[in-house]
Amino acid sequence: MKASDLIERDPEKLGGTPVFFGTRVPIKNLFDCLEDGDGLDEFLDQFPTVTREQALRVLELSKQRLLTDNTRSALMQKARGIWKDRQDLPDMDQLRSEWNRL
Repeated sequence: MKASDLIERDPEKLGGTPVFFGTRVPIKNLFDCLEDGDGLDEFLDQFPTVTREQALRVLELSKQRLLTDNTRSALMQKARGIWKDRQDLPDMDQLRSEWNRL
C-alpha cells in the first residue's frame, strides 16, 4: 500500500494537515498518543474512524522510511568518500556557478 492510500493531504481538510485517508484525524494524533504512553487500542477508541489496519500501516510506513533514510544517508556518506579524490570528474561548484549565470 502506498502512502497516498493511507495519508491524505487536502487543503479543504484541516488546512492540508496530513490525515488518515477518508477521515479528519491527523496522523500526528497517533504519534502524540503513543508518545504520551497510550497504546494503539486507546488511540483507536479515541478516533473510531481510523481502522487498526490504517494505524498499523502508517506505523510500518514510518518505520520503513526511517530505516530507508538512514540507509540512504550511509550510502551517501560512503559515496562521498569514494568519489572525493577523483580527478576526472567535473568541478560541480564551477558547473553550478556557470549554470546560475545563464
